[in-house]
Amino acid sequence: MPPPYVNKWASLAASLACLLTSGLAYAFSLYADDLKRHFGFDQEQISTVSAWMNAGSYFGLPAGWAYDGLRSYPRLGPRLCLVAGASIMCCGYLALWTAATGPAGSASLPAVAAAAFVAANGATWLDAAALATAVRNHGRHRGLAVGVLKGAVGLSGSVFSTLFLASYARDSPRFLLLLALAPPCIVLPASLFVNAVPFDQRDEWPDAGALLAPSARFSAAAAVLAALAVYQMGTALVLSGPGAAALSRPARWVLVGGLAAVASGLLAVPAGSGGLWAVPAEEDGSEGAGDGESGAGDDPAAPLLPPSSPSPPLPVLTPRQCLTSIKFGLLFFIVTVGGGCGLAFINSAGAVAAALDAPAGAALLVSAFSVANCAGRLAFGAASEAALHSRWRVPRPAWFGVAAALAGAGAAAVAAAPRASLPAVAALCGFSFGGHWSLMATVVAVRRGGRRGSEGGARAPPSPPPPSTTPPQELGGLDSYASNYALLQLAPAAGSFGLARSLVGTLYDREATKQGTPGYCHGPACFRVAFSVCAGLAAASCAAAGALTALSRGSYARLAAALAAADADRDALVAVSRRAGDAARRTMSLDGGARRGGGAARG
Repeated sequence: MPPPYVNKWASLAASLACLLTSGLAYAFSLYADDLKRHFGFDQEQISTVSAWMNAGSYFGLPAGWAYDGLRSYPRLGPRLCLVAGASIMCCGYLALWTAATGPAGSASLPAVAAAAFVAANGATWLDAAALATAVRNHGRHRGLAVGVLKGAVGLSGSVFSTLFLASYARDSPRFLLLLALAPPCIVLPASLFVNAVPFDQRDEWPDAGALLAPSARFSAAAAVLAALAVYQMGTALVLSGPGAAALSRPARWVLVGGLAAVASGLLAVPAGSGGLWAVPAEEDGSEGAGDGESGAGDDPAAPLLPPSSPSPPLPVLTPRQCLTSIKFGLLFFIVTVGGGCGLAFINSAGAVAAALDAPAGAALLVSAFSVANCAGRLAFGAASEAALHSRWRVPRPAWFGVAAALAGAGAAAVAAAPRASLPAVAALCGFSFGGHWSLMATVVAVRRGGRRGSEGGARAPPSPPPPSTTPPQELGGLDSYASNYALLQLAPAAGSFGLARSLVGTLYDREATKQGTPGYCHGPACFRVAFSVCAGLAAASCAAAGALTALSRGSYARLAAALAAADADRDALVAVSRRAGDAARRTMSLDGGARRGGGAARG
């Protein structure tokens, strides 16, 4: 007998733990100045290193291809990708640690950039495995699932910035060693609980009597992340405040222990969902999807209709077809600008604070950015999901306009050279950055065409209603989800090179040369022009989001209607099941009474 599948909610909790180590690239500015001094780099050179680290974070095509290639192995595939990611991250950060502990100036720029690329690239394997698995497991709540998982990614940089403030602020090489060891120590055990479940679990049904409904479990996970963000931000303020020097080492680690205690709340996400192993919604074996490792026929985009009422699927977009799609091109531009604006700030956070003589250091700015990054991912995921299912049927791409407007406001605020309010500006930039990531991971999964209700999700039991019109849908589909998502991740990588490195780094060094201090610039002029350009590009991104929304409105309306119809079908089936159960209980009660009456008569 094949081994059972791990409960979807236990898999989600384990995925969240893995992703709390996947945003380490956001912590680059914590040790960037130390690397800059150690290797004798100027600002453009250290920006080149950060750009290659960003490129590694977003070059996810190998991870996407690997996950899609192993898609027929719902247990083994995600676990292999997670283990590969943790191993790659460990090797890359060990290489950076080795270079940082070597003689000053001993490593070349290409060598340091290559190590940074490898260190960050492992995160794409974690991201692809966790995200694609969750989309397959929770297709009916895709926006919530993506928002929660992406929130964990956004928060990870903040978590490690707290560790930096607590013990590593004066020792960047030791911090790099921590970044090398943390992923395998966390991901390897957690990966054992991550798998795709190719059927509906019993606790997902309205009449299952589960402790929490699926949406409530996502809310619980989001609440844990929110509590972690609030606690972490408070800890960062304490550790970077004026009284931080008086804190003893044990007191600092007590604060870090509290962070771990709050994070352990993720263990409560699967509570009351039926135990560690997944229980199918139908116990009579009619699903037949969980009987083998191959998972053949376990298409998460399977119809919500009975096999006797076939509705032939329309084609989904392959990565090659995405490259020729106008809508995908608009999406790529939007994410390039949104990602580039966010990375331009976070990669230069330390330099911005130093140029403006801001009271907040790089660690506090990273914390503010990361916490808001998490909040943006959660908020945009939940809001886009609710708006899609509302009576207005708001297409998800419309929210890109909101995210782009916030990115433009953040860039304009940096150009205005705030000093005391720089942490608030960091939060604004992080919130818009997180919003882009949450939306792109959701939108890229939607199919160009498919069966009714096939925005994604596990196969539901047969339902009696007749088939309805097949809704045309947008952009990717689950068949090549990981590959298409990895393709779209090249957009923020392009934004990193175009904005964070070429624009910000070049103009910074040009202004520093004018001031007679090559490599180090001081004053509002250091970043004013660069971020003004970012604000203008964000305005163009708003226009692109409007065009994408207009092109997608009709199909998203039909998609939402199809999902609503599928929900109605499921509710009807649940009602039938309840009536049948009530009838069976009445029959058993009557039979029991008859047996008792017969026994009394014989007595």
